[in-house]
Amino acid sequence: MDLDYITKNKIVLDDKIFRFIYIEAIKDTKHIYISQNDMKMLESIRFNIDQHRAAKPLLDDPDAHHEFHINWDFPTDDGRAPYKSLLDSVKFDTEKKECIIMDLKTTIHIHNFEKSVEEYDYFRQFMFYRLAAEWYIRNELHQDSKGWTFRVYIIAIATVSDNEVRVFEFTPEQLESRFADI
Repeated sequence: MDLDYITKNKIVLDDKIFRFIYIEAIKDTKHIYISQNDMKMLESIRFNIDQHRAAKPLLDDPDAHHEFHINWDFPTDDGRAPYKSLLDSVKFDTEKKECIIMDLKTTIHIHNFEKSVEEYDYFRQFMFYRLAAEWYIRNELHQDSKGWTFRVYIIAIATVSDNEVRVFEFTPEQLESRFADI
């Protein structure tokens, strides 16, 4: 009898058996167990995303790639510098020549999130992601990235209270303002 079976069938256990199963669960490296509170928070976040008119279509797009890894390089004075980028979510639409980059951020300050954008320099981070996407378009999709449109979003999720979701879109000018720093 494993923990999944016990949970699904709502079996009541005495303390000794419960402690034994709990210790075995801690040793388990194949499964990740989360608390009831974390589960409720995740359910609330999923519900809020499903209700959000901007977040839902961005995150549920079947053509988007999630946790998309790009190994790329960038020209420097000394040659080329290798980089690795892991984008939370990205979509390459080769017909429209449009790239949509999305990043999930959690926060306790959802109503002051613009301040976090400045404090953590997300413009610079997203310019870096855009450069990775441009490299991918040129080297993996074999297209000229100059004719492409890039749209960049942060999907901010509150980790307190009602787990509110807000979507922020960055302009090309905001991103390019940080290009010199890369």
